[in-house]
Amino acid sequence: MEAGISSIHFIGYDLLDSIRTSADAGFRWVEIWYEQLRPLKQKGKDLVPELRATGIRWSIHADMRDLNITSRNAGIRDESLRQVQETIRYAAELEADFVTVHPGRAGSTKDSKEDYFPIQVDSFMILAETAADAGIPIGVENMEVMPRAIVTTWSDLNALLDAVASPYLGVVLDLAHLYHLPQEEQRALIDKAGPLRAVHMSDASAAVAHLLLGEGDYDYGFRARRLATRYTGPVFIEGYTPGQGLSAISRLMRAWRDIGL
Repeated sequence: MEAGISSIHFIGYDLLDSIRTSADAGFRWVEIWYEQLRPLKQKGKDLVPELRATGIRWSIHADMRDLNITSRNAGIRDESLRQVQETIRYAAELEADFVTVHPGRAGSTKDSKEDYFPIQVDSFMILAETAADAGIPIGVENMEVMPRAIVTTWSDLNALLDAVASPYLGVVLDLAHLYHLPQEEQRALIDKAGPLRAVHMSDASAAVAHLLLGEGDYDYGFRARRLATRYTGPVFIEGYTPGQGLSAISRLMRAWRDIGL
């Protein structure tokens, strides 16, 4: 596996300087949230030389705040899809390796997952086609168990990938999102989810889904080592804590090395 860092840690800091700092600390990948690129107002191709100069590889995380690609409100759904498609096209111009995309969610806690499956499939067919046209793969991320989440288990992911049936759609496996799942469901995701584009890793607790490594009670190392038996790609460390940001980068690298991968 290769150590990666999420740009969520760079909030409040210069993006490119933060990537250089992460590269100097030993990280080999960075996942850049698109919302942090938009304020730069630069074409993707113009940023490529600066990113290459850092010596680090990069991917993009599509916007997800306030978006819902499975909304039953067609206006919200269409705008959400438009923004994710914008991210995919920009990522291709930026020569990113792939794009992480959050699935949609239910509009009410009284709705069932099955109610939204056809819309989810239609939306990811559109996004997979956009990815194919742009020439860049995408990965759907599994969500944590919470109200209105509808893609949380291996069967949820597998059904979606089978229905879309596109080589451009894979999986981004978030290990912290497994916290509240039964052990057999966790094992299914770790052992079978894929094809994997990337992995997200952070600590967690019963109350908080994403914590800095070492600040929760989650055995992320055990799960990462089990996954390492079949996966060798990037693992992006998340778990941003406001006020720590770049000061946590070296500590996160030490925690990564302690896992022994």
